[in-house]
This record gives sequence, C-alpha cells and structure tokens, in this order.
Amino acid sequence: MREIPSLRQIDVDRVTTYQSRIKKPLNGDRITKAIENEKRVRLHTVGTQDSSTSFKEWLSKIQRILPKNKFETFKELIGEPVPTLTLSETIFDELAKIFESSNPSQKLTFESENEKKTNEFKNYFDLDRFFKEDVWEQLKLAPNSFVVVDVKDQLTQGKPSPTPYFVNIEAIVDASVNRDGSTNYIIFRVDSKTMVAIDDVAYYVFDSVDDNYELREGYPSNHNLTDRLGRPYTPAFLIYPNFLNATDTIIVNSPLTKNLGSMEWLLFWAVSKRYLDLYAPFPIYVSYEEDCTYEAGGRVCENGLLVATSDDLEQSHTVIPCPKCSEQRMFGAGTEITVPAPQTKDEPNLIEAVNVIPASKDSIEYVTNEKVRLEQEIYYSILGKTSQPIETFSQSVSQLDLSTESRKAVLLHMKGIFERVHNKVAYTMAKLMFGEDFIDSYVNYGDNYFLTTSEQETKNYKALKDAGAPEGMLHSNLERIIATTYKTVPYTALLNQIYLEVEPYQTMSVENVTKLVGVQMIPKKRALAKIHFTDFIEDFEAQHSALVKMIQLGETDKDEAVKAIKKQLDKYIESITTEIEEDYKQQLEKDEERMDMEASKQNKNEQMPDLPKPSSIAKRNMPYRNKESSDD
Repeated sequence: MREIPSLRQIDVDRVTTYQSRIKKPLNGDRITKAIENEKRVRLHTVGTQDSSTSFKEWLSKIQRILPKNKFETFKELIGEPVPTLTLSETIFDELAKIFESSNPSQKLTFESENEKKTNEFKNYFDLDRFFKEDVWEQLKLAPNSFVVVDVKDQLTQGKPSPTPYFVNIEAIVDASVNRDGSTNYIIFRVDSKTMVAIDDVAYYVFDSVDDNYELREGYPSNHNLTDRLGRPYTPAFLIYPNFLNATDTIIVNSPLTKNLGSMEWLLFWAVSKRYLDLYAPFPIYVSYEEDCTYEAGGRVCENGLLVATSDDLEQSHTVIPCPKCSEQRMFGAGTEITVPAPQTKDEPNLIEAVNVIPASKDSIEYVTNEKVRLEQEIYYSILGKTSQPIETFSQSVSQLDLSTESRKAVLLHMKGIFERVHNKVAYTMAKLMFGEDFIDSYVNYGDNYFLTTSEQETKNYKALKDAGAPEGMLHSNLERIIATTYKTVPYTALLNQIYLEVEPYQTMSVENVTKLVGVQMIPKKRALAKIHFTDFIEDFEAQHSALVKMIQLGETDKDEAVKAIKKQLDKYIESITTEIEEDYKQQLEKDEERMDMEASKQNKNEQMPDLPKPSSIAKRNMPYRNKESSDD
C-alpha cells in the first residue's frame, strides 16, 4: 500500500501551488498549441474525418479555393481513410526499423542475484513489447503524450507492481518539461472531477469540490525515486522529446510535423486526382443547346433556374435550381455540353452538329506526376535518400557506403530518443519494484539496420567484385548479405557470420584458389581449407552440435567461437593433408612399381627378343625329314 505521510510544510506549499496551477496553468498556451499540432498530425495517421478542428480547417481552406459546385464534389470524394494515410503508414514502417537492429543490448544491474531478478522483472512486464507496439502506436496517433509510471495497490510476488500508462496532451492541464523529456511536475485531468499531479517527491490526487480542488485523503503519496546521482526525479516522461525548436519544451516535432504543410497539400492533390478520374478518361460531346421546357408549380425554367410566372406565388423570389437541368452533371462518362445555336444565317457556326473534345492527357499526367512528386518529396524528407544498385567501382566509393547514410542517420536520431525514454522507464519501474537492491539499467537498440534486401546486397557485391573493389569492401558486403538474408533468425545469422570469419579467401571462388595454388601463389594448406570448407562445416556441425547450439542461443562469445572453429578447421586440414599425402605416397609407389615392371620387361625384350610363331600354313610348307628318312 502507498505510504500516507503527514503533510509537512513543503508538501503544503506544493499542494497550494498545484491547486493554483490547475486554475491558472503556467504553460497553458504552449499546451494548446501542442494540441493543435497533434490534431494536424492525427489527420494523416488516423485518417478519419473526425470532429477535430484540423480536418475542418483544412476543408475550409479548400472551400476558399474551389468554386462551390466543384467543392461539393471534392468533399464527397475525400472518403475515409484519407489518401495520405497510406504514405504515413509506409513512413512509420520504415522508421520502425529502429527495433530491428541485429546488435541490440540491454542490462539490469542488482546488488545480488542479478540474473534471477532480471528474469523476474522481464516476466512481470514485457517492456520491450510495450515500446515496440504501444509506445510506437502512441507516437503515430498522439506524439505529444507522456508516459507515467505508477504503482498498483496490490503486490506481485511480495513486491510493488509498477505500471506505465499514457497521458495524452489533451488531458494535460500544466507541465514543466526538461529538454531530455523528463518533467519537474505534471498536472493532468483524469475525469471531470479528478486531477492528478506528480512531481519529484510524490503523487497528488485532487477532487473537485464546488469551485476548488481539494487534496484527496491519503495523499500526497511519496515515491522516493532518485536517479543515478541520488537526485529525486518525477516518474513522468514525454514519449518523444524531440522538440519543435531550441527553446520549446512542450511541442514535440514528430516524424511528420515539419512536413504537415506538404502532407495537407498532398491530400488536396490526391483528392483532385480522384476528381480528375471522374471525367478525364472520357471525351466531352459538344452540341447545340435546346430550350428547357420544364414547368411545375407555377414556375418555369430559365437558364437552369425555376422562375415564378406570377408575383402572387408564395416565395416567388426564392431561387430554385431546375431539377431537369441539374441532372445534367458537368463531368462523367458520356458528358454532353451544349452551346447556343446560331439564330441567323449571319451568325458564325462555331461547331459541327456534334463536336467531340478528347480527354486531356497533359492534365492527367500533370496531376498524377504532381501527386507522385509530393509523395517522394515527403518520403525522402523524413526518411532520407534510398540507395541505388552500384554499377561501377567509382560509383561504389561514393554511393555504397553513403547510399544509406542519410537513412541510417534518421534511424540513429530516432533510436537515441526512444532508447533514452525506454531506459528511464525501465530504471523507474525496477527502482519502484526492487528498491535499493536495484542499481542501474542500460538500453541500447543497436545500430546495425537492415536498410537493403539480400537481393540488392548481392547485386552490389557482384558489381563491386567485377569492378575490382578491395577485399575489405567485399568482406563487408558479404556480412550485409548474411545479415539481410537471416534478419528474422539472428542466431543463424551469427553462426554464418562466424563461418565467414573462419573461411579462408572468403571472396575468392574455389576455381580461382585452385589456379593460384597451382602456380604456387598461395599456401597449399589454406587452399585445401577453402576447397574443402563446405565438407568441413557439415562434419563440424554433426560432431559439435553442442557448440553450434550454444552459438545459436547466444550462450558463447563470438571471438571464442571463431577461435574454437578455426582450431577444429586446422585439425581437419591436417587430417585431409595426411590423407592426401598417404594417397599420393601409395600412388607414387604404385607408379614406381609399374615403371620398374615396364623397365624390366623392356630389358628382357632387348636381350632375348621373342620370335614370332609360325603359322599353320608356314608349318605345312616347312621342309623336314620324316622319321623313316631320319633313320637312314
């Protein structure tokens, strides 16, 4: 339960001050301007024609620009959501990459049992999800909001239960805000009868009584929060302390704020494009007009208006459009416009009986191009220039490393703001939950963003390699290819990054390595490591699955993992080298034996050549003596 202290003099003074500022806030004018600015933002991030003054004011500007009949059609074509919502969503999706870095880091430090208490805190409240989803959505819809950390009455596992919640700028009565987004005090409206004030000492609740606000029983409730230097602070922070100018500490500069004028102009052109689509694709037919013969209720049509035929008719001077003429819409498929026909033979015949005016391609192209131009101008203004594929090495020097520089600068600026607020909320919640046992917190979203796709990085790598880029640049590009390919599975990316560090001649093909070792340009053992690297990885993962699992779970240091895998690779290459040498020795022995046999046979042939055996015919023709003759 909250502490209920007796009111000291300092508390009495603060209570009196807040009661006064509820009626007469010091920063009321700045808060009013912040509300107006936020409503302008919300027109493009909510996309609805709500009752906010922002949409009405924009529409009134358009009304002053367009003729009445065109304005009525324009208003009907706006629709919901307004056309600029799509661009806003695209921009915020790109900015949300601050949560997708491959090297984030967070840490909570306690006096004892650090891991246990860290897990206890994370299991109690998922602060990462809160900022990635809830705070991010709040930034889109209500960028001038505050996040307040309060403590629930009930305990969680015997500890206080700190909970963050939002206070929109519309509910703020008064506030004193610092440049870093922290507050000296904040006063906001809970409902029509309840006000809350929070400062660096306590929480205060005031109830409406007659024309005054009285302090509720049980308050002030001290929170006893101190920062890293032991200074008391207020547990309320702006969610996005990026101010509109160097002197303002109330109105924030949301991602869209400085482009609101362009966004409103884009909205006009987007609706105008819809207007153009009504009639631009269709030709206009021009023919001679015929007199309208509409007549009803004592009125006849004259030039599109019903005119009373008698002054005795009730409301005879009221202007009423002719219903028949008004049915002839100005634009659309099959539109026909009539012009007066010549009344005498001397009047010029300006058209044929029916004339066809084709659609204006120039008008269609201009409106379409202007809409696209505005979209790109806003997109690039907020997000920075996008990168283009690299075609030559000279381009790569100026473009590859610089192509995403402006985009990365935008993300670094935004992530710096978010992680500081995230860290303050984490520190405050842990301090309220664990008290003096909690020491400090650290939040870093990282800075290694996926601003390109693996396909784009692969194209860039090929272009750089064909252009003869240095090895260091090629190696960096290979790292980006791995990071973008496995961006949804960071530990697989880490494992492949380690393999990249281990593999010899990463940017060379096996074919080129083979050629170089053949002319003794590189060591044979390193060449063997490259040639057999895929086989080594398969064997390594099969035999050292425990180490691979540790890497995937982030349970081992990257440098230590690289050393361990290199050691295994050296052993593998030694065994491969031994096998090759044994095979070579055996083959050499076989070759020597074969050569010795061939040499021996050759010598034998030279000493006693084999005579050809006589054929059967030769045998028959060979002279010989028979047995009887021989006996003689």
